[in-house]
Amino acid sequence: MNGLEYKKHHWYQGWIGLCSIFMLFFPAISKAKTIHQCLDENQKYYLSSTPCPQVSLISKRDRSLSDELNGLGFQAMSKGEFEKAKTYLERAITLNPKNSFALLNFGVLYDRMNDDKNAQIQFQKALEVEFELGRTPNKSETVINNPKSPNYGLTLTDLVLKNWNKQLRKNDKILKLKGDVARGQTVYRNLCSEKCHQPEGWGSIDGAYPQIAGQHATVTIKQLLDIREGNRDNPTMFRFSLPSELGGEQAIADVVAYIETLPMTVKNGVGPGKNLALGAQKYAEFCARCHGKDGEGNAKEFYPRIHGQHYQYQVRQFQWMQDNKRRNIHPLKRLQIKNINAQEMSAILDYISRLKPPKELLDRPQNPVPQAAPPDKKGQSGKPPTPSQNLLD
Repeated sequence: MNGLEYKKHHWYQGWIGLCSIFMLFFPAISKAKTIHQCLDENQKYYLSSTPCPQVSLISKRDRSLSDELNGLGFQAMSKGEFEKAKTYLERAITLNPKNSFALLNFGVLYDRMNDDKNAQIQFQKALEVEFELGRTPNKSETVINNPKSPNYGLTLTDLVLKNWNKQLRKNDKILKLKGDVARGQTVYRNLCSEKCHQPEGWGSIDGAYPQIAGQHATVTIKQLLDIREGNRDNPTMFRFSLPSELGGEQAIADVVAYIETLPMTVKNGVGPGKNLALGAQKYAEFCARCHGKDGEGNAKEFYPRIHGQHYQYQVRQFQWMQDNKRRNIHPLKRLQIKNINAQEMSAILDYISRLKPPKELLDRPQNPVPQAAPPDKKGQSGKPPTPSQNLLD
């Protein structure tokens, strides 16, 4: 092969190689162009039934277009054009599955369409993205920075909590009923005081039954309804939550009103007392946002009082949450418990068990400490109920 033939041969190989490289990138380039053009054509593409082009990596352009589509979806939702909004938001999430604002708006959209189940799914996904990207509560959360927005200054987590709690208030007529404390006392004595929560509402120090004295009425109502509707596994309580045993909505309002008036014990069961500094640190990081600095909870937002709660009861409930036996837990809490190890869990719950309720909620110190749970049918004292128990046991 002479010099001229050699040059021609290598020029030809080089041209083929260049074309091959171009063809490798051409599909992604052509798809990106198609995606870009669709917005320039009044979003006709996104309102059609044509599947959205898939791009393996989320490019800056895709993120930008996803944000634009999220904005269009929000505008359509504001005008009551729900189906159009749904299409925009679906496309936005397809382009960028980690667009937490699109997921949040999708949840709000489902909420306005009265689809509570899908609303909660989208809120949960939005929080999962925030956690995955490291934008957890108190750590560089996504903040609404549009001054024109009614939610200006709020974090995405704030909005998820706001919409989650809104769901809880939707269908609960009981919350609007005024409870009769005297009638509630009769119901409580007949159903709750003899073997389980004790006459004082202090439960049992071994954790078989919780202290419910002084608990926010809204919280107790929610838990009763969750047990009744199968959102929380509690075989022992299930029978007593049914209308045939407890009564109708007014009976629930009555008994929770009475429970809220009961003074709390000053001698609840506490943990081993190790790693309390770690417990305080992790409580401030994970728990104080909802349950309050001193464990006081929030009646309006359905966050329970946890100060003065028995340590062993908290341990059992935490384990059930990890095992998904309490499906009614808050979406933020569901994500948090995945990131807490056994040592941190014990430290947090130990610290909580030592948080004292305010004096106005406490009973006289000289009163006796709560007893262990009474023996069950097999004579086993204080054995906590398990989800596998027969519901009629």
